[in-house]
Amino acid sequence: MIKASLKFVEIQEIKKIFQENSLYKFFTSSEIPNPIRKTSFTNLAGKLAGKKSFLDAIGENVKFNELEIINISSGRPKIKILNPKLKNKINLNKISISISHTKFLAVAVCVIYE
Repeated sequence: MIKASLKFVEIQEIKKIFQENSLYKFFTSSEIPNPIRKTSFTNLAGKLAGKKSFLDAIGENVKFNELEIINISSGRPKIKILNPKLKNKINLNKISISISHTKFLAVAVCVIYE
């Protein structure tokens, strides 16, 4: 079985989340750069798009900050699942994620397969 999803996030959406002091609702502390720079919004938009595409593909509704997007040594993004129930549910599945962005928009595609 293969499940896939493609999601977009506007960079402006991350700026709004930042202004509302709501970053920790969507991101873990290790995902949020210190200090926040202009390029941070682009990177965070990509991570949020990745999380949205993963959750859509898996068909689950968990908090965004219960997922973390990390980069492996090659630079490729990887989903780290912090929610134990969700982690057990998809234990045997493989997850591939790709993230890209422009000046105004981030996009991510997630494919989950056995």
